[in-house]
Amino acid sequence: MKWLLLAIVLLGGCRRPGIVPQKAAVADSLAPDQVVWGMRMYMVRNGVRVSLVEADTAFINQQTNITNMLGVRITFFDSLTGRTTSTVTSKTGVYDMRNESLDARGSVVALTNENKTLRTEHLVYDKVQNQIHSDSAFTVVSPTEHMSGNAFEADPSFKTVTVVKPRAREKAASAKRPPTKPKVPK
Repeated sequence: MKWLLLAIVLLGGCRRPGIVPQKAAVADSLAPDQVVWGMRMYMVRNGVRVSLVEADTAFINQQTNITNMLGVRITFFDSLTGRTTSTVTSKTGVYDMRNESLDARGSVVALTNENKTLRTEHLVYDKVQNQIHSDSAFTVVSPTEHMSGNAFEADPSFKTVTVVKPRAREKAASAKRPPTKPKVPK
């Protein structure tokens, strides 16, 4: 019985002579050529590592040079010291190999070495201009300030930030106050 079932399955998979497979439709050309689980890709400028892009799953289409990713994590490095300057995580991301840009979407969180946390729903990293920007509302929280706005542009380490239509910017109250001397009665 096992052999009969196996023979039916194997013969069912054989193609009949004279039948030619159909060409893929245009929409099928957008389907990924490769699926990679646990992807790790270094981005390099002039031979120096500038970032590490990681994804839980990556769908690579070589015809369009587009990689769609799920569970994205990007680590940026200082080009002089090689130390980590910031990390960005998001639910999804699209890497365009032609433009050398990465578009992160969904619960985007960026953390810097200076304890700054940026939150937004959309963030774009442009490797050619070495710039991060967003056209979505954002907030930045650090030990010294809180900032929010409708859009921004910044370098990957968030040292230089330009805010478009700021909504709020306030200095946080200092956590450390100078010690006070107790008053001694005379």
